[in-house]
Amino acid sequence: DEMLAPHARQAVTYLVESQNSDGTWGTKEEGITDTVHLGFAVLALLSAKHSGLENPESALEKCQKYFHAVQIDETSGKYGSKITMNK
Repeated sequence: DEMLAPHARQAVTYLVESQNSDGTWGTKEEGITDTVHLGFAVLALLSAKHSGLENPESALEKCQKYFHAVQIDETSGKYGSKITMNK
């Protein structure tokens, strides 16, 4: 929709610019981030991508690295909800 396109682009820009250096979004209280905010941001970026809006692959690559960092083990497909950042 042409009316919504500028707003969607602005939302993608906001997400990319507000991404934490570890690949997450959300608060960093006491150095802790979580997969809840990350999941919603990934859904938004993928939806934008599938709608034809450009967004940098680096944002999604950072997300993937974070998910690997919180993966409980390589065979169960289970993930933790947060890790303590070393910042």
